[in-house]
Amino acid sequence: MKIGEYLKEVLKSKNISVSELSRSLGLASRNELYRLFNGYHSYDKQKRMINAIIAQVPFSAEETKTLRCLLKKSKEGEFALEVKRILNYIYAPDIKPLTVRRGSIKKKLSAALCSHKGEKIIIASGIKSERVIQEMYDVLKKNPNQEIYNYMSFPQGDVLTAYEILALVKLAEFTGYIPLECDEAPQAGLQIIGTEKGKPYLQLLELADGEPVLIETNISNEMYQYMLDRNQRMKSECRPIKETIGRVPDYMQILGDVLEIDKGDVISSEGTLCFGYLPAEILCEMFEQINFFGYPKEHPYPQELMRLVRDREARLHSAGSRNMIFDEENVKNMLLTGISVDHLEGFPPMNPEQRARSFKYLIEYSKRHPESMRFRMLKDGTVEYPYAYEKGRMLYIYRSNTSDAGDSVIMLVNKNVNEVMTIFTDYVWETRTASDTETAEKLENMMKKYLGI
Repeated sequence: MKIGEYLKEVLKSKNISVSELSRSLGLASRNELYRLFNGYHSYDKQKRMINAIIAQVPFSAEETKTLRCLLKKSKEGEFALEVKRILNYIYAPDIKPLTVRRGSIKKKLSAALCSHKGEKIIIASGIKSERVIQEMYDVLKKNPNQEIYNYMSFPQGDVLTAYEILALVKLAEFTGYIPLECDEAPQAGLQIIGTEKGKPYLQLLELADGEPVLIETNISNEMYQYMLDRNQRMKSECRPIKETIGRVPDYMQILGDVLEIDKGDVISSEGTLCFGYLPAEILCEMFEQINFFGYPKEHPYPQELMRLVRDREARLHSAGSRNMIFDEENVKNMLLTGISVDHLEGFPPMNPEQRARSFKYLIEYSKRHPESMRFRMLKDGTVEYPYAYEKGRMLYIYRSNTSDAGDSVIMLVNKNVNEVMTIFTDYVWETRTASDTETAEKLENMMKKYLGI
């Protein structure tokens, strides 16, 4: 028996409710205990909570001994297995519907998100379901400007953080997706607030515990306005974590921010070379091709951009290691088109000679300096949702938006993502990628095939 299951049984035998225990422990929500029951906490967080519960509940000596024994067994990695399972969807994007005993949540969710015409806003928080995230993706794919406010808290040592990262990685491309970081997320679920034929309505999909429940009701104009005002207050109290890049100064600001904090070991899972890691010499040639964004070469914008890209290349020698994860499909596309994974709008494709130079530089540099740069090819699958992670410091997501509003970037700096991302990136690098030698050989063969060299 797992520790959460045993604890739940013992509390039930003592007639101690989840609400009662949650209050006595000073927890912000009962969800913390439900996550403990379901094995959604890391070992360290489990240990802290179990010790706090033992101090509050009159367990027998035998019950306490059993709890500590089960806690020791849980150190073997149940949390890590769950993190890997959730985030594996980054490399396997087609999420298959799960079977629900009393009907399919997919129908309920589709009804909630897709019914009713006219304007509406969607408020999401605490989403612990790959399928719900996929349904949100499907809705935004059809209507990328549909507003979805996703309130996130990134609890440390909690599997919810893995779901929050999955949502960010999958949904960042859509203009209407608005992720906001808050100290404490609202009740888990989806709220859909809108009007149809002048009548306001509320749809509520409860996802916190047990069987998902969809509630739909008409509401008064006063309640409708109250809920809109409440969302405005929540927005003002939370921190936006998604920025749009639409102009040269935007790109300069983001690149400068990345250089400021990009000082440690980085694992970059972007499928192929990203724009920022093209050789500085080639980037400067591309700046010249587009006439330096329409500015004179001596203007501060192009001068600062060239300084930043040269600084980033020099950083390879002085900062931590750079481990890059590629896949065959994305590398092939770049070799054939000259477009990098996050190619900035307005830049021409690289010509075949520049493509060859970029990958040759990568191969030769990694052979001379394996401590600074390594790259590996996925054994199978593709990187559908690119990201970069600097261990212990930053999760970086760059996505091309689905509209003309400009591309978007998400940077989570010094947030509670370290435990989850370290578990996942180490696992992917060690088990899902080919060796350095096999990868270099594969890339050289692809260059011969697609570039004739």
